[in-house]
Amino acid sequence: MPFLRKIFGMAILGALGAALGALGGESLFLHEGKQVVQATPRSICLLFDVSGSMAKLIGGRAPVTGRTQLQELKQAAGEFLERQDLSLDSIALVVFSNDAQRLSKLSQDSDKLLRSLHRLNAGGTTNLGRGLDVAAEALARAAGERWILLFSDGKPEGLSIHGDPEAEALNAATRVRDSGINIVAIGTGLADATLLRQITGERGNVIISDPQALAKAFRRSERVIRNRQMLASVPDIVDFKESVGRAAIWASLIAIGASLALVIGQNRYLRRRMLGIKELAVIVGGGVLTGLFAGTAGQSLFYFLSGMPGSGAGGRIAAWVVLGFGAGLGMGGFVPNLSRSRAVAGGVTGGVIAGVIFLRLVPEVGDTAGRLVAAAILGLCTGMTLVLVESVSRKAWLVVNWARNERSTLLLGPKPIVVGSRKDAHICPDWEDDAPVVAKIWMIDGVIKYEDPKSGIRRDLTHGDVLQFGKISVEVRAVSGHPAEAIEPEASNT
Repeated sequence: MPFLRKIFGMAILGALGAALGALGGESLFLHEGKQVVQATPRSICLLFDVSGSMAKLIGGRAPVTGRTQLQELKQAAGEFLERQDLSLDSIALVVFSNDAQRLSKLSQDSDKLLRSLHRLNAGGTTNLGRGLDVAAEALARAAGERWILLFSDGKPEGLSIHGDPEAEALNAATRVRDSGINIVAIGTGLADATLLRQITGERGNVIISDPQALAKAFRRSERVIRNRQMLASVPDIVDFKESVGRAAIWASLIAIGASLALVIGQNRYLRRRMLGIKELAVIVGGGVLTGLFAGTAGQSLFYFLSGMPGSGAGGRIAAWVVLGFGAGLGMGGFVPNLSRSRAVAGGVTGGVIAGVIFLRLVPEVGDTAGRLVAAAILGLCTGMTLVLVESVSRKAWLVVNWARNERSTLLLGPKPIVVGSRKDAHICPDWEDDAPVVAKIWMIDGVIKYEDPKSGIRRDLTHGDVLQFGKISVEVRAVSGHPAEAIEPEASNT
């Protein structure tokens, strides 16, 4: 079906253009990683559940590995420690069961930390609330970013029959986050993902893993800890101005890439001429302005919201929403008489989807893939919006019959549809008379107007009128009532 072909084609073009723009912007982050040195320290407290269940073999009576969860935890945590830059960062170790104990204060001595790790023994219950309090104490005077990396294989438990272990854990987590400490959690076994999300305050900060896959889970936790910017996951290596500048340039490249792809697709659909230097400059300039606004506002908004407890995920999504808003606002002018407000709504929707996908993908596949996929989602939603909004919102339009079984549609509204040979004409007949403007057609106050500038003829058009321009026939379509009635199978080729 022509309608489905166009919506699919424009969606793919938008996604491809945005992804190519984002791919070009990746050089910003490669440059960053090679030439800028991290300057701000990070303090991490490893908070490990060493309750009695940690001594059980993985797989129970039919063990999967012949090893206990505690052995797997020691190995995965040891590998985690070896990957850290302890010339800058500091790490502490706290364990909890019936009570909580700090086995190592913040240290940059990897051998000391590994020795403390290998001394872990399992036994007792799961007093998570107490563990969080002791971990917070270990980070109380720490410099730079402060993180608790929590591991647990079960739900909070306590020795007292009067207390509520889960409520105590949630209260302790609130105190931790209110003090400016971030929490990322790894859960296995009977760990409650919903409870862990409440503990961390962010869905994206919870990693549920099989016991034998803890090494991978710890790698994912590292990405979460590093992921403190809207676009990049290493926030400490640049200051605020530099990160905003990168976001603005990156967003501009997305806007330019998607804009070019969609305009080329729209022109091909309407059989319009190739882009000239002036049109190309307008698209690039508009993309730059849109990207600068969206990237600057988005990154600034992220920094503002990320300073609030539990608002990291919301801040990132809000930043992508601003990007989507800018993309919809800028691209809403590509189709004559397209509603800007509806194009913006589509862009905002794309921003929400892109932000959620970015948050979900980055811990799994890393920053680069997350940025590229999220950018492609923005472009895809914008491309779909241009087609859907044009089809659903129209009350009057033109059906241009180029040849048998080949047609296109143009919305009617205050902006005149130009027939002629000039570069910005919407319908370009192929005939000997190379008149810049053969006709103008528009709609105002519900009345469809026609004008022939050469002869000075002006008249009103109604539904069903047919205009002939050489071999091209143009049918006038109009409906009354709900705009959705405008989608007719024989004419819906947008």
